[in-house]
Parts: sequence; C-alpha cells; structure tokens
Amino acid sequence: MAEVSRSRTLAPGARQPWYRRPRLQFTAQAVLLLAIVLGMVSQVVSSRREAEELLHVNGVAADLVRLSGDLWDVETGARRYVLTGRDAWLAPYHAAVRDIDERTGHLRTLTQDDPVTAGALAHFTAAKDRELQRIARLVEVRRRQGADAALAAVRTGVGNEEMDALLRDLDGILAHWRDRRAVLAIGLADGQARLAGIVAFGAALGIVLLVWSYRTQQRATNALRQSSNEKQAILDGLVEGVSKQAADGRVVTANARAPEILGLTEDQLLGRDSHDPRWGCVREDGTPYPGDEHPPMIALRTGRPVFDVTLGIDKPDGSRRWLRVNSVPLFEDGAAAPVAVVSSFLDITDERAAGQALRDSQSRLQTILDSVPAPITYWDAHRICLFANQAAMDWYAPAGGQVVGRETAEVIGDRADAASETFRLRALAGERCDFERIDHDAAGEARNVVVNYIPHVADGEVRGLFALVTDTTELSRAVAARTKELAQANEALRKSLRAKDEFLANASHEMRTPLHAIRSFLGLARKRLGDAPDEKIARFLGNVDESAARLSVFVEDVLLLTRLEGVDPGFAPSRLRLPDIVEAVRQRHGAQLAERDQRIEVIVAARDPVIEADAALADQVVSRLLANAIRFSPAGGAITLTVRDAVPGNPAAGVCLSIGDEGVGIPADELELIFGKFEQSSRTKSGAGGKGLGLPICRAIMTLHHGAITARNGASGGAIFEAVFPRTQSGPVTPAAAA
Repeated sequence: MAEVSRSRTLAPGARQPWYRRPRLQFTAQAVLLLAIVLGMVSQVVSSRREAEELLHVNGVAADLVRLSGDLWDVETGARRYVLTGRDAWLAPYHAAVRDIDERTGHLRTLTQDDPVTAGALAHFTAAKDRELQRIARLVEVRRRQGADAALAAVRTGVGNEEMDALLRDLDGILAHWRDRRAVLAIGLADGQARLAGIVAFGAALGIVLLVWSYRTQQRATNALRQSSNEKQAILDGLVEGVSKQAADGRVVTANARAPEILGLTEDQLLGRDSHDPRWGCVREDGTPYPGDEHPPMIALRTGRPVFDVTLGIDKPDGSRRWLRVNSVPLFEDGAAAPVAVVSSFLDITDERAAGQALRDSQSRLQTILDSVPAPITYWDAHRICLFANQAAMDWYAPAGGQVVGRETAEVIGDRADAASETFRLRALAGERCDFERIDHDAAGEARNVVVNYIPHVADGEVRGLFALVTDTTELSRAVAARTKELAQANEALRKSLRAKDEFLANASHEMRTPLHAIRSFLGLARKRLGDAPDEKIARFLGNVDESAARLSVFVEDVLLLTRLEGVDPGFAPSRLRLPDIVEAVRQRHGAQLAERDQRIEVIVAARDPVIEADAALADQVVSRLLANAIRFSPAGGAITLTVRDAVPGNPAAGVCLSIGDEGVGIPADELELIFGKFEQSSRTKSGAGGKGLGLPICRAIMTLHHGAITARNGASGGAIFEAVFPRTQSGPVTPAAAA
C-alpha cells in the first residue's frame, strides 16, 4: 500500500490565508506605510498651516501697532490745531482719521475667525467712533468759537481718559494676539514631538520598507525641522519674553529672550513658579508683589486674560528692571479651568527712566522760569502764546485767567500789540529787539516796560520768539525826578556860565586894550631911537615886545578855550574838503618850514575826504598840530601829514588827519595827560614847549565836532597825532578860501 503523503494540500475551492498571499502582504504593508505617511504628511501640513497662521498673527499685531500710532496722530494733530489755530496741523489729523477707518476695517477682515478679537474690535470701533466724533467737535469748536472755548473743553480731561481707554483696548487685543503667537509656536514644537513618534513607529515595519520609509521620514523630518526652525526664529526674534506655565504655575517652556530679560539661565527658569522665594517682585510704588497676584496666577485662577501690568523684578545681579506683562489662559476643549497660561513680558526700564527724566527736566525748567519775577512768554509765528511763566500769568491774567493759547492782542491789548508789531516782525526775521512800551498790570495801571524779543531759531528757521518784560515804571519815575533836578542844576550852571562868559568878554577887552597900547608904544619908542639906537635899550624894548606878544597869544588861547567850553561856542559847521584846509595851513607855515629846512609830505588816501566841520575851528586844529610838529622836529627833519579813512572800508567812521614828526616822542604814560590844561610832556617842559593850551584847545574843538583826537609814538620815533572828523555825504562843498 502506497505511503500517504504528509504534505498539506488544499481542498478544491479552498482559499489561502491573507497573510500567506504575497499580494495581500504587500497590500497590508502598503496600507500600513500609507497610514504612517499620511500621518506624517498630515502633521507636516498641520505644522505648515500653524506657521502660516503665525505669519497671519504677526500681520494682525503689526496693524494693531499702526492703529495705535494713528490714534496718537489724530490726538496730536487735533491738540496742536486747538492750541495754535494753524490749518497746517489739520492735514496729518485728517490723514490719520482716514487711516484709522481703513485699518479698522482691514483688522475686522483679518480677525473675523477670532470671536474674542471680533468682540473686542466691535467694542473698540464703537468707542473709537465716539472719540473721533468728540475730537471732530473739538476741532469745529476751535474753528468757529476760538481758542477759549476749545481750551475749556480740553481742560475737562474727558478726551485724555477716553483716548487712554482706546489705547488700553488696543494693547489688550495686541496682547491677545501676541499670546496666540506664543501658543502657536509652542504647538509647532508639540507637533514635532508627535511626528517623531510616528516616525519611530514606522521604523518597525521592517527592513523591506526601510529605504522607502527612511526617505519618507527624512522628507517629513526636513519639512518639520524647517517649520520648527521658522517657529523658533520667530520666537527668538521677539523683543518680548514669552513663557508657558502649567496649571500648577511651573514654567514649562520659554523663548530665548525670556531668561535674558529675567537675568536667569534656561535651567534656572524652567520649573520655577510664581511662589518661588528667589523672585524679588515689587509694585510701581515699591511695595512687595505677592506671587498669588502675579498676572499668570490671576489668569490661571480666574480664567480671564490680564493685560498691561507693570511690575519691577530684582535680577540676581542686584539690578531692578521694570516689566510690562500680559497673561492669557489656555483651555482644552470642554475644560472649565485653564490647563496652562502663556505670558509675554517686555523690559520697559529704559523707557520708564527716559520718561521720568523728561518729566523731571520739564519740572525743573518750569520751577526756574516760575521763580523769575519778570514775565516770560513764548509766541509762535502766528502770534499764539505757547508758554507763560507764573509772573506772566500774574501780570496778564490774574485770578486764574488764561494766557496760553491766546493771541497777542488778547493778552497785552490792542494798543500794546500795535506798538510791538514792527519789533515782532524784526524778531521773526531773526533779529533780537529791545524796545519800550506801555503795558497795563493786573490792576489796570499803566506801566512803563522794556521788552526784549529773542528769536527762537531751530534748524536754521525762526520758529517763534521769547518775550521778556521788565517793569521800569519806578525807575522811569526816579529818572524823571532826577532829570528834573539835573535840568534845574543845568539851568543854574548855564546862568553861571553866561556870567563867566560875560566876565571873560569884559576881561578880554580890558586885557587886549592895554596889550595893544603897550605894543603900539613900543613901536613908537623904536622909531624915536632912530637908525642908531642904544643897543641895550633896543634889546630891552625887543624883550618887552616879545613878552607882550606871548602874553597876547596866551590871552587869546585862554579866551578861545573858554569860549569853546562855554554855552555858546559859536559853532557853524559846513561841508569842507580836509585836503584843502591842510594845503592852506601848509602854505601859511611855509616860511617856518624853510627857516628850519624841514620837509613836509602830504598824503591823501581817503576816497572822499569831505567833512562836516566849522572852517575856522578845523583850521585851528590843523594849524596847531602842524606848528607842534615843526617845533619839535629837528632842523632838516621830515613831517608826514596824511588824510585817510578812519576805518578802511567803513566810510561812516569818518576822515582821519594824521601828523607825524621826528621829535623826541612822548612817554607812554603821558599820551593822554598832555591833553589836559597847562600840561606838557616831561620831555619838552624845559625845551620848545608852549603854555600847555594848544592840545586842550584841539581836543575841545574835536569834541564840538563829535570827533576825537589821540596821540601815539611812531614805530621809528617821534610823535603821531590823529584827529578824526565826521564825514558828510551830501550837499555843496564850501571852498577853503571862502571858509
């Protein structure tokens, strides 16, 4: 009997198990692989979608920041228009209003899928519309009713509170989107972890699908890594610190900026909670800040976000930094209590310090200016007062009246404003002006004041002017009283001088007559002596005649000096050419120059040497100065006489007559002394000097002409005398001979 085969055969029509069918095995493996691939692709797509949403969140946050700036522009433009009344400030105001409406509509479109933001934006839009309507009404009040009505509305403070509320609403919405950004970033990290698990499970499929699985895994991992890197770059690029705390308050994750702001390492930060005793937190007033009241703990306890909380934190290095904190709770589907909280915090230490420094500086400046007893105001180019110290408020607006925001005529009155107009225009053109006017004080009393206008120049442009007012009423009264006293004294002096002049006139007549008689009798006596007079008598008579001549010259000089210093010097100016006077004097002294063998050089360097002078007195100055040069120069010496501009390039400075000699010069300490009456240089007292009246006469004459005369020593020796005559510009010139 044949042996029965032990091999197992299938009955006709029977089917092999699926796991033994190659096709089904491949199909099962493919299904498993496909499931893994789909899971990985799904996670990658989810991560990319979260990354795109993160970019969307950043765009919303940027629009919120711009919207906040537009609100500031609206308020700034409106306030500046209310304060100044300048239409130029309405342009940025209207532009900002248009931007606010457009940006608000754009934000509603971007955030329509976020119920929290949609509700907040609806509340903000209604409040924004009310505030814009209020500001528009304020602008209209300023345009139609003026500054007083508008400023009265501003002083109520309603606008500041409403605008602050709007900005807080925007900051709350912004904090929500910043927290949403942080949550998205953390979700991306969790997705990476889930994808890693899927990849690990797929590796168990076996060596057959290893290559294909590995390649699929690599592609998914690269995509995930790219998405994770993008997420991390976004988080690390934030200025704010971002952290996530679990339901028990422990910090479970944070971006790179968070430990930097807190002064900790990542290891020191992770695992800490708000009750950690190592925290040193204080409120704005410096009191301790308990951990239970930290924003993240309140958000976990209440389930509501907490925005714009300022707290101080003491870092391990001992420094104190101030943070602005926002915290948003996180919920799982259907959960009543938060499972975590995401917080963002910004270091505002420098901003806070700068603001305080600015406030301190403004306070110090205001205190300094308010301590000045004189009124100080600042006016813009449109005559609007932008600043007034306390003295100005007391002077122009007693009992709490308003000065700032008013025009000049409203503050100082129409009459004072009209008197100041010319000087105001000069100051706005960049010129500092000082002038006098009549003001009325708080009691309505007229006061004499001196006003100083000081231009305010910035970036090469005059922006306005400062006005300093000094009350000179009492000084003016004292000056008036003193002037009256001086007038009385001057009148008495004039009477005395007239009496002196009359006495000198009589004395001159009484002295001139006998001197003339003496010289006449001496002439007769010489004739009686004949051709062969007694030598001794002739010498005696010559000495007497010479003495009488000197006495006569001395008397004439005394009388001339007295007349020049008297009430009526007989001053009759006309237009004269100084070179013509010089030439006439030179010719008269020609014999003296020839006798002493002296040379004279006349140089005319002035362009138009026409002076305003009394012809006879100008001749006296030139003649006496030339006579001195001849007297003190040695025989055979040279004399230089120059006519030039007193100041080169400045015709108004006058015409200068300069006479230099080659004499012994004048000691430096005597250069001014020699112009005194009966004063002579120590080098000429015993020599060729006169009686000490010539130079005082020259100075008196130059004083009458509103000119000047000085002396100096030449570089090569000798003395140089310089007389400056005033120059005249128009009219006929009187010839020297006629003069």
